[in-house]
Formats: sequence, C-alpha cells, structure tokens
Amino acid sequence: MTLSASSMNDDLLPGQLGRWTLSSDTIYTPENLYEYINGGAELYISYGFRKVLSKTYSADNQPDIIVDIFDMNSSKDAYGVFMFSAEDVSDLVGQGTQYNEGFMLFWMDHYFISILAYPETPESKKVMMEIARTLEKEIGRKGELPGILDYLPSNGLDKQSIRYFHHYAWLNSHYYIAGENILMIDDETDAVLARYGRADHRIILLIVEYPSGEKAGEASSEFTASYLPGLQGNNSLQVEDNILIIVFNAASEQETEKLFKQIQENINTNRP
Repeated sequence: MTLSASSMNDDLLPGQLGRWTLSSDTIYTPENLYEYINGGAELYISYGFRKVLSKTYSADNQPDIIVDIFDMNSSKDAYGVFMFSAEDVSDLVGQGTQYNEGFMLFWMDHYFISILAYPETPESKKVMMEIARTLEKEIGRKGELPGILDYLPSNGLDKQSIRYFHHYAWLNSHYYIAGENILMIDDETDAVLARYGRADHRIILLIVEYPSGEKAGEASSEFTASYLPGLQGNNSLQVEDNILIIVFNAASEQETEKLFKQIQENINTNRP
C-alpha cells in the first residue's frame, strides 16, 4: 500500500508501538493549524499545506513520542519546508533527514514528517526509527525536486544552505532584502537562495523563475529602483528570459561573471 492524500484518515501506524500506546490522534487543516502550531502555521500554509495527522504515543517512564505527518501540496513544497532550517542533512530516511537527539525530520514525496521523543532514551530512539521506516515504506515513492535547483552551479555550493520558496517573507528570513515584496515573489514563481565559497566569505546567489519574461523584467526594474539604484548596469544582476539572477556579496566581478556563466549553461542544459 502506498500513502495517498485520501489515506490521511487511515491507521498509518498501529495503536501500539512496543511499550508506547496511542494516546491522541488528531487531524489539523489550514483552518485550525494555528491551534496546534501557534506562531508557526504560516510557514506550512505558504507551502501549500493541506493537512497534518498528529499522533501522540505514551509509555510509563518514557518520553511521549509525537508523530506529525504533513501532507503538502507537492513534493517540491515538502522539500521547501524540510530545507527551511536545514543544518545537517543525511539520507538516513526518505529523501532527506535531519536528526538530533530525540528529534527527527524527513521528507518523501509530498510528505514532511516530524518525530519527537525528548528526552531521548535508547528505547524511544529505536521506536522512532521503526516509525520512520514504516512511514517510508507506506509512502512508497519519491517525489521530484524543484526544477529550479538544476540551475544552481555545483562548484563551491554549500548544499546545506539551499532554501527553496515561493513567498517573499521567507527570502527575508534567510537574507533580508526589503519589507515590501520588491521582487514580486508569489505562488506563480519559484525561488532558490544558496551560499557559495569559503565559510568566512559566503557569496549569496538568488534565482527567481517567473511565469513570464515580462514579469521578470518588472521585478528586475523594481529591485534596482528600490533596493540599490546604483545596481542598474552592474553585473550583479541578470535576466535570462523569465529568470532573474542576483549575486550578493561577491568579492570581485570575476566571481560574479563565473557564477553567471555556469548558471546560463545550466539553464540551457536543463530547460525543456
């Protein structure tokens, strides 16, 4: 059996997991997610969140195990939520895993999954892994990564720094640009931010793909007028058809030109 959106109400996990017994089982939607995640619901909703199945398991003298299965709009949205605060990504489970003591996040297909059991015990850690492997098997398929990632040059890329989004507020949380949406980022655009170079000198690369070349041109004009008027004619910004490319914090024009050349080659290779 593979996990689908319609199966979110089904028993994806058993009522008993070793010594742990299911003590609560709740579904939240965009309408009431704020009741469950106070102050953080906007992140999931902006990535097309549909619903989350939240299960809590309890055992005597052990931490509760809380499993949250987020059904996102698409695999690229599940990836975006997963990478939002990525620090140490591995391939332990699914298509990417972040694990800290008592806490595991992973994504697969259009699902983003959180498993919490803190403070961790040897027994709870074992059950956490069993839950993750069970869900990995239930989902049963991998989702596609955002196509815009194919434009990123691989040389010097800090893969842990990749941030994919289509809401301008998240750009500011990763690299502040402006209080207004001067780059016209919305649900019809794909954007990726990534860092390059040495740890003591990071180049910031932003690529935004718009639905049309006209909108890309408007965003470019608005950005140069509002963010840095002196950037007009500077080689830190380029528009390739419907794709806007901006390089921040480069040490030289040569660094910027090298990045642009690699991006142009990737665009030509990967665009249909």
